[in-house]
Amino acid sequence: MYIRKKTAKRICQFCQKEFMALQKEVNRGAAKYCSHSCVVRFNNSSRPGNPIEVFHRNISNEDHPNGCWIYQRIENTGYGSITIKDKAIAAHRFSFSLYNGEIPKGLYICHRCDVKSCVAPNHLFLGTAKDNRQDMLQKKRGNAPREQNRPHAQLNEQKVSEIKLKLKNGERQVDIAKEYSVNRSVIVDIKRGKNWHYVKIAQE
Repeated sequence: MYIRKKTAKRICQFCQKEFMALQKEVNRGAAKYCSHSCVVRFNNSSRPGNPIEVFHRNISNEDHPNGCWIYQRIENTGYGSITIKDKAIAAHRFSFSLYNGEIPKGLYICHRCDVKSCVAPNHLFLGTAKDNRQDMLQKKRGNAPREQNRPHAQLNEQKVSEIKLKLKNGERQVDIAKEYSVNRSVIVDIKRGKNWHYVKIAQE
């Protein structure tokens, strides 16, 4: 008796466990669940359930080349969203909390895969606002800080960090401007926090 081998790896749309399926079933859009039990549980869970079930139900069962878990409920920002007790929470933050533990106050959740809708826990990592910005720039995603993006910009984060230290130490604005070949108004704006406000003072 010939038995067809199950050669296609799938992720159960309900419990998120990996299982093997027939390629023929995959081709016709079947093979979404690992067992009949998960089929029944999924069909009975159309009403609002607990957050973990809602979270898993909104993850696409389609394979992703990078192994991402693509969240299907997307906001205008491009990030996934889940509602818990009438409060919208970013799906990738929920995923990190669920699988990796509590997120310390003030920290961001960054994507190693650079896919906003991904909620795979092993693709997420903790970072500060600076870490998040540097990660974005290294991957050439989004725009560089507008000050650094201006044509013929004379300054960068390192130079501005040094300028802030000089200002802290009481050096004259006119002397700093001359040293860095910029107008004094540029130094004034840096001191007031109008531009480059996110750059920290260099270490002495």
